[in-house]
Amino acid sequence: MSSPEAFIEQLDDREKALYSELRDKAIAKYSVSDPNIKLGQLNEEVKKQFTLLKWILDVDEKKLQFGNNDLEKMNLTFGPDLTSLPRYRLKVAGPFKNVTHTPVKHNHTQNRYNRFVKEQSALEEFKDMAPTERMKVFGKKWNELTEEEKSKYA
Repeated sequence: MSSPEAFIEQLDDREKALYSELRDKAIAKYSVSDPNIKLGQLNEEVKKQFTLLKWILDVDEKKLQFGNNDLEKMNLTFGPDLTSLPRYRLKVAGPFKNVTHTPVKHNHTQNRYNRFVKEQSALEEFKDMAPTERMKVFGKKWNELTEEEKSKYA
């Protein structure tokens, strides 16, 4: 492990400014999250970050390959339009074409009231009634029945 001073001496002024900025951020970060970190570990962490971010200094904004107008033109001509799919792509094809979905049937336990409603619904006098009205009538009839009459539907 080389000393951080020897590493810093090799850098030019722009690189030294980036390195010191990264070091200051690392000190602020680790003083809160891990105050017991050793200086050697901190310097190694800063050196890793510096080597990863050093390329930013080599970018010359004046010598960019493409300007914003060029990028907009490329965006209009580059590749197929993926914003909409043709209708034929939405159709199901292949081995799943003839597969039909069968709903799962649940076996609900029938209680006495359900059996009573089922029997009453089959009667002709309630066929023309609206379902909400029919259920109100069934509820009133059920409440008027005695326990012996209700036990018939058990």
